[in-house]
Amino acid sequence: MANITVAEVDVAIPAFWSSTALGALKANTVMAQLVRRDFDAVVASVGDTVNVTRRGVVSVNDKAANGTVTLQTPTASKIPIVLDQHKEVSFLVEDVASAKAIDDAVNYVEDAAIAIAEGVDLALLAMFDDCGAEVGDHSAVMSSGITVQTRVALNQMKCPQAGRYMVLGPNAEGAILLEEKFTSSDFGGDVSKVAIITANLGHKYGFDWFMDQQVVVDNTDDMHCLAFHRDAFVLVTRLLELPGAGTGAVGSAVSEDGVAMRAIRAYNPTYLGTQMTVDMLYGVKPLRADTHAVQVSVDDATA
Repeated sequence: MANITVAEVDVAIPAFWSSTALGALKANTVMAQLVRRDFDAVVASVGDTVNVTRRGVVSVNDKAANGTVTLQTPTASKIPIVLDQHKEVSFLVEDVASAKAIDDAVNYVEDAAIAIAEGVDLALLAMFDDCGAEVGDHSAVMSSGITVQTRVALNQMKCPQAGRYMVLGPNAEGAILLEEKFTSSDFGGDVSKVAIITANLGHKYGFDWFMDQQVVVDNTDDMHCLAFHRDAFVLVTRLLELPGAGTGAVGSAVSEDGVAMRAIRAYNPTYLGTQMTVDMLYGVKPLRADTHAVQVSVDDATA
């Protein structure tokens, strides 16, 4: 990456960088916005384990006239999640002044956040083998017929009907958009206008539809799309420790909506410039994927 020339960077504190990075990350993630998120302000380190609660099962009981209710004590379980994903992007800001450099630095911070966002989404999408069922045909493109099979599979697993998502790769999105049954307003909402210019394709067949460029495609051109409920997977993020006093570095960490990022600024005497690092610590794991998620395997083609 080319160095950025700026003397004015000292006026831009790390809090500005971390806030800018977090905003860019949220704007460029798909999966991270759809799954369950777990955040705590406690500072953590790479390799730490966080326990996330999975709710216990409750059942319905009959109540007889003048009788008492049946008390239940659902047994919740703890799902251990290792914070083993530490992603960072670093770049150097040279001492030489430039009127344009502060804008360039902001752009690099945003680029860094986008690169980290891609890693977060990929980690979540890579859990397709943990789904409770698999539908589709490896030799067939995404279609309304496969969508119906997916809906049936989730219904059979008694997955909650509200809050279901379908996340497709680029070519699978292209294939479904070629189907009149999907794009026509006669089939539950027209997605041929504003919605299709963003990642959100609208609500169809009981799903909110999204496209994610990080959907996994293997070496046999098999695309592993996902249909799931929010509770199927969990993203856990924690704050990283800030540089201590006297280290010659300053940093800031910010969190919002269950996602946390850190930015660190330090002078690098080897390159006579200010080094900027944007990083994020997180872990992912299936939570209820066995009953709340379906792998949708299709050919990586549009037609």
